[in-house]
Amino acid sequence: MVLLYDFTNTSYLTSDSQLCVNIIKLLKDEYPVRLTKTFIISPPFWVESELKFFTTLLRDKNIQIVSRSAIKKHLSLDCIPESLGGTLHVDHKSWIDQCMLGYAEQLGEELIRNPRKHPDRG
Repeated sequence: MVLLYDFTNTSYLTSDSQLCVNIIKLLKDEYPVRLTKTFIISPPFWVESELKFFTTLLRDKNIQIVSRSAIKKHLSLDCIPESLGGTLHVDHKSWIDQCMLGYAEQLGEELIRNPRKHPDRG
């Protein structure tokens, strides 16, 4: 799994380096084997300095700060979203719908196996 964290068009008011750090930590903790590379794309200078400090503390060489144009040197175009100049079509709403459907199916199976855990039954 590769994480692309795009800071393009981010302003001082909308940037959140701590959120970026928290997402990376979450993925590294929950999916340590799957998260093979993280690309931080075009962060503003105030975010970039914090991220460089953070990645130095982690001693993680799998986190790279790159520009929008440089991402093409690291990944094939079919792995890069159209919004970053690649050919991968990303439909966030469909992805979220698919996740919710999977969760609903998982929850339904759990309720069938153990009806006492039903939220309406306390």
